[in-house]
Amino acid sequence: MWTGRGGQYCIHRQDVNLAGVPYSICKNQYDCNFTNVKVPSHGYFGILIVDLDATPYSQDYMLAAIMRHGSLAEPSEAWQIEKALNALIERWNVVRAPKEFDEEQVLVCKAKSCFGDERGGVPAMQISELEVGSCGMTISGKIGFDPAEHPREVSFQFTQEKNECPGKLEYLWRFGDGSSLITRERQTSHAYDRAAHSNVRVTPRCVRQKSTCDAAAVSTGVTVDP
Repeated sequence: MWTGRGGQYCIHRQDVNLAGVPYSICKNQYDCNFTNVKVPSHGYFGILIVDLDATPYSQDYMLAAIMRHGSLAEPSEAWQIEKALNALIERWNVVRAPKEFDEEQVLVCKAKSCFGDERGGVPAMQISELEVGSCGMTISGKIGFDPAEHPREVSFQFTQEKNECPGKLEYLWRFGDGSSLITRERQTSHAYDRAAHSNVRVTPRCVRQKSTCDAAAVSTGVTVDP
């Protein structure tokens, strides 16, 4: 399995056969669980799953997908991920792989399994994540918002008032319509599908070398006009 954006992370067992191919990490032919996978907290990343053959010259394609955090598509970013996946497929001698790949939001694949097709031999995939604990430190502020460039798009800003985090900050945004996004910046924008009144929340997240925790969420109401 490969996943990454601007880097590669190959996940397999350390021991290899005589040809140098890693042994499987799956507990059986139907079920694989990957933990501690390093992926970006926002934006795009790619996933490639292959069935490693006994020799390193012909690996069977299983699944490749383009994943994105957030609700707004960025075709140029998706294209960069697609090119990286194709380059990796060629480097690993993966056979019977397509040139184009399905794209899906991370949130969709958290709510249900994605991509599965038993008739086509395509494995299903579902994303889960560890719960992030609460911080004992104070990271407080307030949310401001303004109309953005496009209709029903709103620009949000988190104004920080107090920060006891000794590490870096990330911001978990929930926009009140089922969409969420993690950013490293205090500003973001969101396009709503329809006019509505939404409760928007941002949770400051303290990221340290050995732990990550969430501070108390800050919320505000926003009305999106038709």
